[in-house]
Amino acid sequence: MRRLYCLSLSILCFAINTQATTQTAKASWVTSSFPPLHYMSADGDPLGYVSKLICKLQNLSLTQSDIAFLPWQRAIQTAETIPNTFLFSASRTPERENKFLWVGEVSPYTQTLYSIKPIAGFERLNNFDDLKRSKAIVG
Repeated sequence: MRRLYCLSLSILCFAINTQATTQTAKASWVTSSFPPLHYMSADGDPLGYVSKLICKLQNLSLTQSDIAFLPWQRAIQTAETIPNTFLFSASRTPERENKFLWVGEVSPYTQTLYSIKPIAGFERLNNFDDLKRSKAIVG
């Protein structure tokens, strides 16, 4: 809860600062569908607990802008090329570290591999490169 609170304050301060320093600047919010964190209803409304957090922060900071649900690669490209664009929620990777200003973690996320039956060598997988070399079917 403390991380969420810190994230909320950080985004709120940034949004207020953006509005105060550049009256013409408008923040944009982009993401892709990633239930249950963020996804779009059939009516086009943002759903999910991270989307709700973003909407509440917009209300608190008196800034309103729609959340654009885009294919993931387009969301990343939009955030990289268009000023005042927030991208949520993205995994923090070494490749992305210097491309963005990171606010904080909104949800812990890990990836886990499962198997219906034991696969020889599967117990020795430490990363995705090991998985690729194992020739296991993933899907």
